[in-house]
Amino acid sequence: PHSPEDYIHRIGRTGRAGATGMALSLMMDKDQRYLSDIEKLAQRKLAVRRVAAEGGRLRVVRDGKGQVALAALVPPVEPNASREPGPAWQASVGEVSMAGWAVDVRDEGSGVQAQLQDVHLQAKDVGSDARRPIAFQAGLRVRGGGELSAAGTVTPAKSAMAGDGQVRGRAPPRAQPVLARHVKLKIASGVLQARGHVDAAFGGKAPQVAYRGRAEVANLRLDGLGGNLDGRWKAGAAQ
Repeated sequence: PHSPEDYIHRIGRTGRAGATGMALSLMMDKDQRYLSDIEKLAQRKLAVRRVAAEGGRLRVVRDGKGQVALAALVPPVEPNASREPGPAWQASVGEVSMAGWAVDVRDEGSGVQAQLQDVHLQAKDVGSDARRPIAFQAGLRVRGGGELSAAGTVTPAKSAMAGDGQVRGRAPPRAQPVLARHVKLKIASGVLQARGHVDAAFGGKAPQVAYRGRAEVANLRLDGLGGNLDGRWKAGAAQ
């Protein structure tokens, strides 16, 4: 309908007497002015019950300054200069879920790279207010061996995360660049298992991570990069 009032009224009819509904609207460029009027009448508020995505792939890079360009993960939106200024959009999504994703991760500051597989995530009450913590549950596998599961909250405005997690898998050779900064040792083999609480902040040049819990390592072997040292541990634990 050409009338914003009629449009919003008909959209509202998709959910009667407390029932839920979904409405999809298609438009052409010549209908842009109708969209502008609808946005004004709706006070630029958008509420979605659930958003789901399956079987995708992402590439996430943390640059040398400690920043992750999340905006680069979505297509750019060109501003409409002809649109009259108005209140900012307020968006909320009741649930965001993704399953079966692959994520390529690279940290340019540490040199660590990883390929994450079978990534699944469920987040509740996601909104445009970046200061509001978002509750999540997530899990993944690391190519080459390893699994991780976690549940907690993330605060986008602070680039901070807090939650409980569990890790199990082979000691990753991709962590070698970090180890090599401190000691001349190479991870040859080993199995790592950890379970505890993590508080992390990623806004600086280096991630700030605090861990409280238990970590165990078995069959660990460290080789000296110069060939003059060989260390082996059958089992070890820390808490």
